[in-house]
Amino acid sequence: MNPLEHIMDVDEASKLWGLQPSYIKDLCRLKLQFEGKAVKKGKTWILDKNQSNPGQPGHPKNWRAKKDENNLSE
Repeated sequence: MNPLEHIMDVDEASKLWGLQPSYIKDLCRLKLQFEGKAVKKGKTWILDKNQSNPGQPGHPKNWRAKKDENNLSE
């Protein structure tokens, strides 16, 4: 079992999750690195391929979905 099969870069995550690379970089910098799901090596973010999509509406990290839900309830 090759451990390199369990990592991805921002471009691969962008294609897999359907999110903009800049948004993924922000997620890495602000949240994922503190959770141990991303590390920065040089200028490259390396992410855990087995983590769930942080851009899914029901995902707890999706602040945009929460913001939209709050605006609808007002």
